[in-house]
Amino acid sequence: MSTAQFAVLGHGRVDAPERTDTDAKSTRGMTLTAFMLLAIYGALRWDTMLAQSLGGRVLGLLVLALMIGWLGGRLSATRLSPRVAATVGIILAALAMIPMSGFPVSWLLELHLGRLGQAVGNGLSALPQVIVPYSGTRVAINGVIVLGEGMLLLAGALALCTRRRQLGQARLTAAAIPLIVLAIVPSVLAEPHLAGLHGVILFLLLMALLFSERVAPRRVAGAVLFALLASLVALIVSPAIESSHAWINVKTIGTGRIHVGERFNWSQTYGPLDWPHAGTAVLRVRARFPSYWKAEDIDLFNGSDWVSTDVGGGGPATGVSHSSLARWTEPLTVTLGTMSTSQIIAAGVASEPQSSAFTATPGNGPGTWETAQPLGPHSTYHVDVYAPSPSRAQLASAPAQYPMSVLAPELQLILPASSSDQVLFGASASPVQFTAFGSPHHVEPYGGLSRFDESELVRNSPYARAFQLAMRLRAQAGTPYAYLENILRYLARGYTYDQTPTAGRYPLINFLFKTRTGYCQQFAGSMALLLRMGGVPARVTAGFTTGVFDERTRTYAISDLDAHTWVEAWFAGYGWVTFDPTPPSDPALSGHITLPAGQASPAVGRPTGLSPAVHPRRVGAAAPAGQRRRSERSPRPSGGGVPALPVVGASLALVLLLGLAFLRYRRPRGPEGAL
Repeated sequence: MSTAQFAVLGHGRVDAPERTDTDAKSTRGMTLTAFMLLAIYGALRWDTMLAQSLGGRVLGLLVLALMIGWLGGRLSATRLSPRVAATVGIILAALAMIPMSGFPVSWLLELHLGRLGQAVGNGLSALPQVIVPYSGTRVAINGVIVLGEGMLLLAGALALCTRRRQLGQARLTAAAIPLIVLAIVPSVLAEPHLAGLHGVILFLLLMALLFSERVAPRRVAGAVLFALLASLVALIVSPAIESSHAWINVKTIGTGRIHVGERFNWSQTYGPLDWPHAGTAVLRVRARFPSYWKAEDIDLFNGSDWVSTDVGGGGPATGVSHSSLARWTEPLTVTLGTMSTSQIIAAGVASEPQSSAFTATPGNGPGTWETAQPLGPHSTYHVDVYAPSPSRAQLASAPAQYPMSVLAPELQLILPASSSDQVLFGASASPVQFTAFGSPHHVEPYGGLSRFDESELVRNSPYARAFQLAMRLRAQAGTPYAYLENILRYLARGYTYDQTPTAGRYPLINFLFKTRTGYCQQFAGSMALLLRMGGVPARVTAGFTTGVFDERTRTYAISDLDAHTWVEAWFAGYGWVTFDPTPPSDPALSGHITLPAGQASPAVGRPTGLSPAVHPRRVGAAAPAGQRRRSERSPRPSGGGVPALPVVGASLALVLLLGLAFLRYRRPRGPEGAL
């Protein structure tokens, strides 16, 4: 007798056969395995936001989350209330994650919840100013970063605990979302090396989790093949559709207006720093050599502040050798991001920029340029620049020879006069012309005043103490560069970085001899002041530090966090050379450093490749131990382009949605007759 059976179909429909206990266990195992793999990948990506890996803590958080996910899978198959299980899991896991994140366990055992809450609050408030990978030692910041990872893992595990019948496929989606955040956030802050490969890995793991309860075991091989083919197509297509700027500017969504970009006022105010600091990408520069990207020369000291004056534009100053021009002249291609500026951002001394979209006119300093109308986001121009980067040995051997017909204004300071000098000279402030380095005298006759009168102005002015400091540092130096290094060493000892200093009536005197705290404006202004007093032509310069070097696009990505002020000093044979006295704790500097062996400067611990400005951070390249990119501020200088990971992810997401739609609307076949 045949064992075949006939199915009686209602209205020609066959219900899908129920899964056996073995199938259910197999499905739970596949789901938990996929969840575990995605959680491990997300945790490894999140761990890159810390300069020093916390492997033990990360492993503990992973084990805790996976245990909750496993327990949730077991409970969802029983009649125990998942709400009770979820509540217990949340309480126990959250408590365990506090010491795992690095907060003192005594705070938990002794119920110091106020201290714990204050520490977490301090960490959260500091996060917008943190640059990743974070290499600082603040417990609150490290703890909040690790705790965030734990909470995301916990959220995913708890979503996996819910009953399958309650949420259906949305249960797996809810479990996947926190893990996607774990993987995506570090990639947005600093695009990883081989970003396309990371996109494929994330896509495959996401598919494995979302389809783990929908694909029959016999169809797993086909699903894997489909996913691999989709990944291959996305990798091939993504470079073709990638553009140099984002397709959608998320900052403008919901605002009802076009965001014209950030503006920068380079005035040296010496009060609390008020430049934009949102981590917004403001420009990209394609260049052969790293440099500081200059917006403005600030070359007149008016008695209290450094200000920019209209001295006309032009090419490099005389006194620059042909070999230097040939070696350090390069073309730049600059593309503005979310920024609006009338100043041409370039480097060193720039020639007239080339663009069909605007006409540039000379700016307020030689080699700087301006436009009649502000340039906005996505504006692009080409410009040739001369930005020398001689070595320490080259600078040390440079003679103290200055073409004074060009450089005399760069050795001049306007100093306030004492009350008696005001009566004598009939002015509240007078220009003082300092002599070039190596001269037996310190000041020159100027404006009808004798050398004695000039000396009296200096001795009786509020800057007499600064002049004495300059003379002491100059007496210890045999060359202009040795004098410059003495100033760098002096400012590197006992002076601290602070973005909220008090300016005072004479801000630089206040900084040098009273508060000893300030940011780039105070450090650069003081250094330029001392250099001029000692006979080395110098000026303050404003713009942006090097930024992040993206090896994939071969461009430097600069954000508003890189806005900065530094010093240019003139050396025979080389012209204007960049120097930076600001401590490395300045967020615009932290982590730019990639030191070649033996290139550390004894003054401030920086390489001399930029004399001794800072080398760029690199995306996709490991920095030496202890020098991994930035450390104390927001890291978000992503360029204006769409990075490969989102492009690949978007392509794969489209394929994923099509696959979900196919499985959702495909009716299962049932038996239509005797079997």
